[in-house]
Amino acid sequence: MAFPPNPSRFRATQSIPFYAGVTVAITLLGWGIGGIIGGTLADYLGRKRTMIYAILAYSVMTGFTALGMGRGNRLWCLRFAVGPGTGVRMGHGNRDDGGNVAG
Repeated sequence: MAFPPNPSRFRATQSIPFYAGVTVAITLLGWGIGGIIGGTLADYLGRKRTMIYAILAYSVMTGFTALGMGRGNRLWCLRFAVGPGTGVRMGHGNRDDGGNVAG
């Protein structure tokens, strides 16, 4: 038995790329802010301690993101909160020079 297409469901699937794009944009905004804050914190606290805090924040906020699914804008707020931890981690964790700075 064939059912006619549900127009509301069709509109919802067309908006998926929009919401996915907004989610990624919000996360990247958090990355940028985290990179700036992480650089400043690394100067004061040290690179190792800053990385420990960043990984802890990233892990905890990623866990909370699972609880925010399907709850309106809560997912976006949590993805923004994941961003700074990721930004710090990406900025400091990708150094591959053995910790030596030429200069």
